Amino acid sequence: MPEPLVQILSAGRQSVNSPVYRYDNRDRGSEHVIIQYTCKGSCHFRLGKEVFPVTAGKAFVALPPEDSVYWFSGDSTRPYELEWVALGGDPAVSLGQRLRQQHGPLPGMQPRGEALFKLRRILRLFSQAAFEDRLQASELAYSLLLSILREQEQREQARDPILFCYHYLHNHHRSPFNIKWLAADAGVSREHLSREFTRRYGKGPAAMLRELRLATAKSLLLGGGLGLEEVARASGFGSARNLSRLLGKR
Repeated sequence: MPEPLVQILSAGRQSVNSPVYRYDNRDRGSEHVIIQYTCKGSCHFRLGKEVFPVTAGKAFVALPPEDSVYWFSGDSTRPYELEWVALGGDPAVSLGQRLRQQHGPLPGMQPRGEALFKLRRILRLFSQAAFEDRLQASELAYSLLLSILREQEQREQARDPILFCYHYLHNHHRSPFNIKWLAADAGVSREHLSREFTRRYGKGPAAMLRELRLATAKSLLLGGGLGLEEVARASGFGSARNLSRLLGKR
């Protein structure tokens, strides 16, 4: 049975000044997530054939076992100072995959942001073996991943509001909201959102929202165990009547 909690497998701080520091993720046991933040200096992270410098203020997300490697090159006069946490469990792996797919392998973490605050709280409690229980540890770890995701979305919202709306639809289509609210949250008019979204993705945001909700509803119906009203609420339609009307058109 899948583990419903997030486990903190390891966590710590380290200062590195030797090219001996190198980790290959291809043979590192069962699936887990590594979040490693650069405090000072830099390291390199290779994912497949692409190599990324991980400078101060950046983190990398590794998902062992996979074809990725991280190392300190040794050609820097400054030591590489890092903080890391390794998280296990299906919820952690799922969020780690989502983070990488949507925002790439190098998320930024604000120096005084929520994510870095939570990372350092985990490091402190882990080093002191001071978690109240597994539930507290799991809650903090899951909250850390959500905070990292939130910071990327906020940055994306300011930089590219149309892309922000695209990701918001995919991540929150089960929740009750409408396109007018989404446009306001993104800082653009509804007309601008609809025009640019359609130009970029081939369909308007309202059409994409319906498709995402229908796909979720059909998946829940095929899984069995839920009535039509429950499926409608869980997929964002609000009522069985709304869902039935759209299903009848297909």
